[in-house]
Amino acid sequence: MARDHSIPIFLVVTAMALGVALVIRPLGPEQASAGSTAGSGISYQVSCASCHGSRGEGNRELGAPAIASLPEWFVVEQLAKFREGLRGRDPRDVRGGQMRAAVLPLSAEALGEAISELLSLPDVPPPPTRGGDTTRGGESYRELCMECHRYNGRGELAFRSAPLAVLPDWYLAAQIEKFLDGSRGGHPDDEAGAKMREMAKRPRDAEELANILAYVSTLAREYPEGE
Repeated sequence: MARDHSIPIFLVVTAMALGVALVIRPLGPEQASAGSTAGSGISYQVSCASCHGSRGEGNRELGAPAIASLPEWFVVEQLAKFREGLRGRDPRDVRGGQMRAAVLPLSAEALGEAISELLSLPDVPPPPTRGGDTTRGGESYRELCMECHRYNGRGELAFRSAPLAVLPDWYLAAQIEKFLDGSRGGHPDDEAGAKMREMAKRPRDAEELANILAYVSTLAREYPEGE
């Protein structure tokens, strides 16, 4: 799916309000092509690929999610949260702390270039890795999750709700645990995180959560372009 490489100005303003003055420089076709050795290609490969993969496919062993299919607004917002300590500051969130440590030394220009390169990568729908009843999971998803995360699991900017469909099921399971124990969403300035902490309590038991995650794993393929 072709994606716009530019970041809307209101997102940049939002990031700046959080202390991240991101400078986004849209790429030309030559720069955005795979194998680029200039500009953003260097920034992404050096700063991100060692954990998230050269194609943004993620690495479960490192706890690094697939990021190639994430929408630009979500990428900008999460980087801002890591920079400002809304994510990754709680000592219980080891993986989040590693991400925060990786992001903090980067200049605004390097971040902007890395984001632009990331947005040029083709979508990589994460494969399912967990069991569960997708039929029952779909019923629970529509009851408990769809209002914010939408029918296609692509999230919603207006609600600051994450694009679940393009994130690995093992990563989503880990984030639910973090929301439940307060190591994510516990910062007083993280309004979206605080809301998700409450929503994470809604599945009635581990089986229902497993079913929901199994269903979510089908959405990226059912709605490949988020339609």
